[in-house]
Amino acid sequence: MRVLHVSDLHLVPSQRRKIAWVRSLAELEPDLVVDTGDNLAHADALAPLLGALEPLLATPGVFVMGSNDYYAPVPKNPARYLLPDARVAAPTAPRELPAAELAAALRAAGWRDLTNRRDTLDVATCGSTSWASTTRTWTVTSSPRRRRPPPVRHPPARPSGWASRTPPTVGCSTPCTRTGRT
Repeated sequence: MRVLHVSDLHLVPSQRRKIAWVRSLAELEPDLVVDTGDNLAHADALAPLLGALEPLLATPGVFVMGSNDYYAPVPKNPARYLLPDARVAAPTAPRELPAAELAAALRAAGWRDLTNRRDTLDVATCGSTSWASTTRTWTVTSSPRRRRPPPVRHPPARPSGWASRTPPTVGCSTPCTRTGRT
């Protein structure tokens, strides 16, 4: 199974080479596209982004939204780190980006929105040429992003067998037809 992971494009409308490069990723012929957000960096970048992703939208996909899909990045003055408390900054209103329109367009293309949820996907077996051929079931989990992890006062004890445990977020029990691996 070939999975294409797309993340942190931070696209602005003038980035023609980046748009062409994203379009060329369809030549990799992925079985599944996973978009983990931060696609936009400008309020007018929605149409160029959808144009860049257009060849990939025919492929099954899942996505989560990143902070830069909701709000445009704010330039920061590096000299502010010389102030007594660098965390204090002048209040600036975040510029909102068309996150709802982006999510609606990706859902309309058949991609599943996994933002803060768990879902099961049926994805074509690797090596197959038809979506309707043999499928594999994958369970994918998305957790809410935290700005900072909570402080840990005492490290938790590791349960026995910890090193041999596999993460429960993605699993597949069907062997791949090309490699025989699961």
